[in-house]
Amino acid sequence: MNPEARNDKGEELYRRYLDGDSDAFEALVGLYENELSLFIVGIVHDLHEAKHLVIEAFAQLAVNGNFEGRSSLKTYLFTIGKNLAMRHMRMRGRETHIAFEDVLENVISETETPEAFLQGKKTKGCSTSPCRT
Repeated sequence: MNPEARNDKGEELYRRYLDGDSDAFEALVGLYENELSLFIVGIVHDLHEAKHLVIEAFAQLAVNGNFEGRSSLKTYLFTIGKNLAMRHMRMRGRETHIAFEDVLENVISETETPEAFLQGKKTKGCSTSPCRT
């Protein structure tokens, strides 16, 4: 579609921002923020992380200024958001998450008390009594 034929409110706000109108960028954020948040939370399944990624997407749009009009500004912004979300998911997949509660539950279920667990750790593997540490 011809960029001139498409009269997109977001593109108009973005052009005004590039011309120095900082209020236009705030209006642009207001125009797309909620929808972009929902889109990203659908990928990362974490509202808190999605909010951070939305901020990063708008920051990239503001700083890079690489929008060329080959698609709508909304499509361009949502592509930035999708790429950030996918990168986040790849990075999260590399992390190992172990909840403290899960570890504590396993410890307590294997022993009668945490004290018994700690006592067992002190003497486990010792051939003499008392165990030297």
